[in-house]
Amino acid sequence: KEPCLNSKKIVLSLATISFLASCANAAPTPEIKTYDEISKNTKASSASVYAPQARINTTVSSSINNQINISDSGVHTIIIEAGGTLGSIGNNNKIIYAHASGNNTLTLANLTNKGTINGKVAVEHDRGFTGTITVNTFEN
Repeated sequence: KEPCLNSKKIVLSLATISFLASCANAAPTPEIKTYDEISKNTKASSASVYAPQARINTTVSSSINNQINISDSGVHTIIIEAGGTLGSIGNNNKIIYAHASGNNTLTLANLTNKGTINGKVAVEHDRGFTGTITVNTFEN
């Protein structure tokens, strides 16, 4: 029985060595990158080419019935704080309106709503638009 047992050990040892060698030589599978990771890499590689754009921050901490209108190039942030209300009850019109025309580049980096939005959030472009509109984060 001992010779048979030794041959089983040898076969198992060879199988283990073969498996470990396969694992050692295997190429790792490419990772799946999230939109944020891709966006960060793009921004990092283009940062030295383009001048930084001004950030336009809008914060709503009380009741406001006026439309927030974003139409210029640049990076925008809109935050509706807890207790903040944008628009009146029953409003069905655009209360946040981001739109671009021509070859503008408009970026809504962050839209965070911890309060109340009464109305529509619209992101649009005009006819003949050749620019870029980017919405990074919409947190409701």
